[in-house]
Amino acid sequence: MGKKKIIEKILIVILLIVVGVVGTAYYRLQKEMIEAELGIIEILTDEEEINGINLETEENLGLAEDEEYYPYVSLRINMPLSLTDLEKNFEIPMQKYMDEKNIGLITGDGFPLDEDGMPYASDIEFEVPESNLEELKNMIDSYKLPEGSYLEVDGEIVEEYEELEVVELRVDDLSKKKANKVYNDLKEKMKGEYEYSSVYDYAFGKIERIYFCGEDLEKMQEIIDKYIKENQIKNVA
Repeated sequence: MGKKKIIEKILIVILLIVVGVVGTAYYRLQKEMIEAELGIIEILTDEEEINGINLETEENLGLAEDEEYYPYVSLRINMPLSLTDLEKNFEIPMQKYMDEKNIGLITGDGFPLDEDGMPYASDIEFEVPESNLEELKNMIDSYKLPEGSYLEVDGEIVEEYEELEVVELRVDDLSKKKANKVYNDLKEKMKGEYEYSSVYDYAFGKIERIYFCGEDLEKMQEIIDKYIKENQIKNVA
C-alpha cells in the first residue's frame, strides 16, 4: 500500500507539471497573438496618420467626403406667372437639363405679393452644391428674362438679367368668358413679339391680369391698345 501511494503522488506531481507547462505555453501563445494584432493596428494607424487620415473623424467613415456645402439659391423672375406657365416655361425644362448634367434639383417656387395681394414676380428655389453653381448660372443665362430678374445665393445677388420687358393688362372687371377671349386674341395678335405670356386667374379661375413679356415694350403696348380700341373693350387698364 505504501508503494501505491507513492506512485499516485508521483503521478499527481507529473500531472501538475504537465498542466503548468501546457498552461504556460498557451498563455505565451495568446500573448504573442495579441501583441501581433496590436502591432498590425499600430502599423495601420501610422500609415493612416501619414496619409492624413484620422480614425476618430467622420472622414474615416466616408461621411466628410460626401458632405458638400449647399448654399441657398433662388431665381427671381420679375414677372407674375401662373404655376402652369412657370412649370412649362422654366421648371420642367430646367429640371430636365439639370438631371442630364447632374447639377441639382428644383426644390420649390413662390409668388411674392404686393400690398394689394397681387403677385408681382415668380421665384424658383434650387438645391445645388457650391461646386455646381457655375453650371447653374450658365443654364440660366440661356434663358431670356425680364428686367429686374436676378439670381440670389445665400442672400446675395450674384447675377442680374434685363433682356425683356413686361406689359400688364387689367381685365378684372370683365366676365370670365370675355377676359379669356381677350387673352387668347392677344396671344394671336402678339405672335413673334413675346417670349412668355401668363395670367393671374386664382380668383375662382377668373382672369384678373394678363401679362406679356418680350423685347419691345412699345410694340407690345401698341398691339394691346389697338386691339382694345378696335374691339371697343371697356373697363380694362
